Amino acid sequence: MTSESKYRELQEIPAVAELAPKAGGDPLILDQKYLFVFRRQGDKSFKLWRAIFNDNAPLAASQ
Repeated sequence: MTSESKYRELQEIPAVAELAPKAGGDPLILDQKYLFVFRRQGDKSFKLWRAIFNDNAPLAASQ
């Protein structure tokens, strides 16, 4: 199998979210990146094979 047939597309999607604590206080800002790897099955459908995520920065309160 050639690398062309294995790897079709790679796209970076930034994920930034703001979470409000139930008890109140300053919201928390999440700045993360994700990588999802899908494998083709015998019936030509895709199945999630690996999911990886990392923070871009330490968790910080909004300003």
